[in-house]
Amino acid sequence: MFSINHFYTRRQISNTIGGNLQSYLPIKDGLVVCACVRPDLNPDGPKIILVGNKPKVKHAAELLRSQKSPIPVFIKRDKNKWEYVGIYEVSSVSSSTEDIAYHEDISSRRNLNMIIRLSYINK
Repeated sequence: MFSINHFYTRRQISNTIGGNLQSYLPIKDGLVVCACVRPDLNPDGPKIILVGNKPKVKHAAELLRSQKSPIPVFIKRDKNKWEYVGIYEVSSVSSSTEDIAYHEDISSRRNLNMIIRLSYINK
């Protein structure tokens, strides 16, 4: 399907696995189908995904949190150039105020809702 360290456009990703072109956690048939991580918003990505507080973002994060299936992960390297970095699964989720405060400090983001930790499995 995808090759490690190769680059894809969001359209290629969506055409292959579904989901919309804008969401960083696109959904198809009630499941998150991948993660498209921007390093400027997720400095420790893909192992740590920072979830904001917008309703659609929180909904996608809750779906990912509860699903058992792993997902392919892509890192944005340039305009419409997403590097495939492998298959990951959720290893833990935190909404603790300490965890959120720490990640807001290191990312310069505000209004985080949740921290999702992913583990590389590449089946």
